[in-house]
Amino acid sequence: MSRKTFCVEARRAEVTGGRGGKSRKVNIILHLRPTSSPNRKESKGDAALAFKVRLRFGRDEAASWYPHQAVMNAFSRAARMSGIPVRFTEGFDPHPRITIPYALSVGIPGDVEALELELHSWCKPSEVAARLNAFLPRGIRVNRARLVPPRRASFVVTAACYEAVLPAEALPGAPEAVERLLAAEEWVVERGGKKKRTVDIRPYIESLELEGATLSMRLKVTGRGTARPREIAAAVVGDGFDVRLVPIRKTKLEIRDAD
Repeated sequence: MSRKTFCVEARRAEVTGGRGGKSRKVNIILHLRPTSSPNRKESKGDAALAFKVRLRFGRDEAASWYPHQAVMNAFSRAARMSGIPVRFTEGFDPHPRITIPYALSVGIPGDVEALELELHSWCKPSEVAARLNAFLPRGIRVNRARLVPPRRASFVVTAACYEAVLPAEALPGAPEAVERLLAAEEWVVERGGKKKRTVDIRPYIESLELEGATLSMRLKVTGRGTARPREIAAAVVGDGFDVRLVPIRKTKLEIRDAD
């Protein structure tokens, strides 16, 4: 809408009035002024980026089954409802600028996930966390927040650590299976649904430790991919066990700032 005053000529109308009750025709001109434009600094994506907050959040067992996009949507809704000064994207359907630059694992809980959101004005990181927590669904909670340089690209995940609790029936052969996996030059697994493909996951295994029934693993994350913790657990427990029933928890997410 133009900022200048514009006029609209209404349809020629017949108005009864005047002396003698005679009808006369008049032209009705409506002078309309546009309403004040929205505060672009507060609502549009072209607002100057003032602050960026990096959050660490957790998902419990139930919330760990939410897919990646559902978690993103939950944070977007919380950002809108909480009233924090979040920066929005441009376009027909603007949404809060929130980034999780890696794929969230489905079915694996933990308290170490990370995301970044952009703000157009100052808000204490601790207040951002508290206001988001008030509107996030049960099972998802922000536990840490800190400022990062606003113009820096999003972080990069370099490694992830997990703990798997192996079934008692698999424990007798687990130590030998761990040694065999670490000694192997390659370990090929099959992935995919209808379109199968094979992946060598051995280069991504940085460490494996078995203490009692707990298998601790540190997996490298690269631009080409990573190993999946259930693939490691399957290699250790062997055939005959449903690895989907093995409890796995993410214990650490190592990140670095992007170049």
